[in-house]
Amino acid sequence: MIIKDNIEYVDNFQNLIAKSRAIIADGHFVDISELKQHVHCLFGEIKKQHGNLLNADTDKLKAAVESSLNELDHLEKEMESQHNNLFIESKVLPRTATAAYKS
Repeated sequence: MIIKDNIEYVDNFQNLIAKSRAIIADGHFVDISELKQHVHCLFGEIKKQHGNLLNADTDKLKAAVESSLNELDHLEKEMESQHNNLFIESKVLPRTATAAYKS
């Protein structure tokens, strides 16, 4: 992969993250296995090419990867929030249960 391909790959990765965040925002669940595959592939390619990249190329790639990591942080927070909301909603308070049986 050349630098342009790497940056394009990062852009596609960011699109996947954005789609995942939109799915979560709609209240649905998301499978992040595809994101994990992209991360492993991308960073594997970067490691392979590290010595062959020019400074300007590495700066562009670094900025793209940092942006992706920021988006991943947002996705993680949204997934944690979704999980916490489900946990709170699934809790039944003792008084609520007692009241339901009395009615």
